Amino acid sequence: MPSNHHVTSTELDSFAQDPSQILGRQFILHSHGDRDGLFYEVVELRLSKEKVRQYQVQLEGCHDDDCIEMDDEGLTRMLEDSVLLEA
Repeated sequence: MPSNHHVTSTELDSFAQDPSQILGRQFILHSHGDRDGLFYEVVELRLSKEKVRQYQVQLEGCHDDDCIEMDDEGLTRMLEDSVLLEA
């Protein structure tokens, strides 16, 4: 049975190799001062001709069209401090 867990380095590598795996996945960003953390989901991935990836991340409490855009580095930093919610 799957369980919620901190994002592992293996998962980070897997997401980097095939970023489509992260679409629709749900996470909780653990802020060290916030016991509950912040729920978020990666809802869109764009890839430019130059192979630059841009992710649309929907934060808890935001509307569907109210996403933040992140690059690989920004999303990786969030993931490093996140828990992956398993179904």
